[in-house]
Amino acid sequence: VHLSQTACSLLVLRAAKVPKRLANHVASVMLAPYTSAVTVDGAGRSLDQTIVGLDDVLARLLRIFRAVPEDIVLKYKYNDDGESLTLLTRLQDTIHHDLDKAKLKAALDQHVRNVRSLQIEVMKLDRVNVPEVHTKLFLLKNQLRTAERDVQHLTDQLRATDGQINAVWSSVLRDASNAPTTQLSPLDNILARVGEYVAACHRDVVIEAKLKKVLHAKRRHPSETSWASQLDALQERCVIKIQRLYRQRRAWHRERKAALADVEARRQLKHKRKAEKELERKRLDALRDRDAQRHMTRMKEKHRRDGDVQAKLKQQEDAVLKKAAVAESDRRYVRTLIIVLVSV
Repeated sequence: VHLSQTACSLLVLRAAKVPKRLANHVASVMLAPYTSAVTVDGAGRSLDQTIVGLDDVLARLLRIFRAVPEDIVLKYKYNDDGESLTLLTRLQDTIHHDLDKAKLKAALDQHVRNVRSLQIEVMKLDRVNVPEVHTKLFLLKNQLRTAERDVQHLTDQLRATDGQINAVWSSVLRDASNAPTTQLSPLDNILARVGEYVAACHRDVVIEAKLKKVLHAKRRHPSETSWASQLDALQERCVIKIQRLYRQRRAWHRERKAALADVEARRQLKHKRKAEKELERKRLDALRDRDAQRHMTRMKEKHRRDGDVQAKLKQQEDAVLKKAAVAESDRRYVRTLIIVLVSV
């Protein structure tokens, strides 16, 4: 049994499930050589065709399957698309942020201790409250405000560093979660390996053909094949590639900077809302304290008025009782005097 080149292309197209251009490449390049033969079609016409035996086709296909490089086999075996190194590089950048974070934490702890010491000193001087320490108290309060500003600055830097680390981890986890997780069957896995290997071979052939075409054009125009022109062309290609990579890196940095700015803006908005809520709470507490103070003042005034009224009533009652007692004493004196006079 023999197969023509067209039949081999159809066989590869159906068996390996590759695109038609790759099937034609396998049939024309990877399954060659063919033998020229004269065949007769159904109408009895003779045809000049290139054919190959079926055993040779199967043997060459088996050789293609066995020639798949190890990196492609490992890629499909472990489902690794080559992004692991990129992810590791991006995670490695967070190590520097961790070092900066540790330094900021140490400096922040030192400044916090300094602030607490200054607060204790200020409290001690406030309790003394004598004119001799007013200047020292003023200077200590200035130092305390400066130390508190330093603590706030270090806290903001630490928060920004945490934001950068979280942004990198979020990006890495998002990229890892977007990785394809589809598990292929053993047959589909093998066919995918072969398809990628055939595509790589086809790409190499196309590049080689382009190079041959360029070399042929240079041979036809010897004046353009000087080392200077080749060096200029190479420099131009390198410059174009460097510019392309630079633009890609700049775009990535812009996206990263925009993401960090967005995260920082959200964090600032959150802190602003929290501060506004805290101010509102303090305002309500102050209003409640003021109302309570006013109520206490009113109650004290009421108690004072009630006390004055009760004291006045008691004074009047004492005066009446005293007057009644004096009248009773006079009445008894007169009665006693009358009794004495009558008895005499």
